[in-house]
Amino acid sequence: MKDWAGLARWATALYQGDESLPGAFAARLDAIAKASPAPADRLTAAVRFVQDNIRYVGEELGEGSYVPRRPAIVLARGYGDCKDKSLLLAVALRRLGIDAVPALVSTTGGERLPDRLPSPLVFDHVIVRVVIDGKVLWLDPTGTHRGGTGRGIVPPISAMRCRSARSRPRWSISTAMATVRGA
Repeated sequence: MKDWAGLARWATALYQGDESLPGAFAARLDAIAKASPAPADRLTAAVRFVQDNIRYVGEELGEGSYVPRRPAIVLARGYGDCKDKSLLLAVALRRLGIDAVPALVSTTGGERLPDRLPSPLVFDHVIVRVVIDGKVLWLDPTGTHRGGTGRGIVPPISAMRCRSARSRPRWSISTAMATVRGA
């Protein structure tokens, strides 16, 4: 890849595709939306469901190293890896009217990440970049029983090191992914 923007376009394409949800899950989200007019409450309910009801099981062989499984598959299986759970959460949050995109992160790249050559190999985790009430949140759907609500949901240590959408990307290329998606 020639540059980070090219890597973002490559990664964005992997997360596009069939975002259909099974009827029962779509109905659950619709019930959440009806019962919870506040975006923070809808966020909390969706994050809790994905974190606590979809098991975190890594399947990083072959195509599964980079390509997330579609939300309907993850829900049918009841498990998924970080890519799968992040895509599921992002799709669920968007259905609830919340801006959300998967974000590739490096838990080991540190401040020097932007100085490295662009490569998918520098990223070892996927979380979700959410904008709620004008604030950017970084949420890890692989955690369970994290506590907190709305904007106070406790983020993982790696996500707390992410920079805002306006700063130079250091731990995440989600800013570029969001731009490519038109978000």
